[in-house]
Amino acid sequence: MVELYRSIQKRKKIASVIENSSGMSYSEIKRNTGFSNGTLSHHIKYMEKNGNVRIRRNKRLLYVFPLNSDPDDDKFIISLRKETCKRILVYLLAKKSARFNEIRDAVKKSQGTVSVTLKQLTNSMLVKKGLGFEKTYELYDPAKTFEILQKLHPTTVDKLKERFEDSFSFY
Repeated sequence: MVELYRSIQKRKKIASVIENSSGMSYSEIKRNTGFSNGTLSHHIKYMEKNGNVRIRRNKRLLYVFPLNSDPDDDKFIISLRKETCKRILVYLLAKKSARFNEIRDAVKKSQGTVSVTLKQLTNSMLVKKGLGFEKTYELYDPAKTFEILQKLHPTTVDKLKERFEDSFSFY
């Protein structure tokens, strides 16, 4: 009886962490709950099997979402949780369209890192390559990107708005 109570308490703690921050990776949940690998693995499998959470697997990574979140938003949320992806998406949100070198300079990452990240974002259908002699990159759905960015990182959106306002203020 006591063991059942402990299991329920552990699942409640995991559910609370997931509800507060949709799309967390397994390791982030482990860090936030303090549970051992085996305990967390057991409870997440149990919660998935019973329809309490939705799981997305990317190669070696596992991301956990609450059932009340929109599955169409998963790829945005996963990308916005990665710092380099987030920087690129925020930059393209502000610039609308940019060349590779502009993106690389803006995010302050190596050419290889930016190239791999842009390829991932392109494969996820978040960013598209423009046509022309010089390849440009732009967002597939800027409105959706902005909406999800605002949910996950409200301070980033405020900075983006300030930057936009500064561009149009003359005094």
